[in-house]
Amino acid sequence: MSDINIHQLIIDLRKKRDAILERMQANELDLAEIEKQLSAAEQTEELYYRQYNIPVPNRAPDARLQQKFAGLSIREMLILIASEAEDTLDVSDAKRLLIKAGVFKDERNAATSTSPIISRHADIFKRTAKGNYHLDRSFLNQKESKLLEQVNKPKDYSGDWRQQALIERRTQASPFVEDCRPWLSEDEA
Repeated sequence: MSDINIHQLIIDLRKKRDAILERMQANELDLAEIEKQLSAAEQTEELYYRQYNIPVPNRAPDARLQQKFAGLSIREMLILIASEAEDTLDVSDAKRLLIKAGVFKDERNAATSTSPIISRHADIFKRTAKGNYHLDRSFLNQKESKLLEQVNKPKDYSGDWRQQALIERRTQASPFVEDCRPWLSEDEA
């Protein structure tokens, strides 16, 4: 193969890669929009059922929340929820998340489990208002501190070539482009 054919192959492959990355970004935006709409529809349905005192049907647990809470105690789940909300724990939101994750069946079960944990650990959860608590990180044990470090640590995409390509495209031009600049015409560079 000549240098020109290899160069054209590289250009074609880059165009295909860029098209795939753009579709991935569009799909991420579409997914986020659908998740917002789904959440709004679920909340509307829940309000409707409560207004007419109809039992809310059981929904399938959210797989992402289940994965996030897997292997954690309820206390650790509450700490995780608070840390992702700038160290603020809103009990009603926490109960809703725990129900959505399938940890509890209904709000009554969630309330009877979360309230004693929060009151038992008043050193960690400082009350700021009714139903709102501030997470005091100085009283966390070693396991909980490591949990928060893992959550706040930037994700490592070293094994995922798709995410690496997406990050590379967003942050800078590929180093390979710099090597090929002498071959590129001015409109391609």
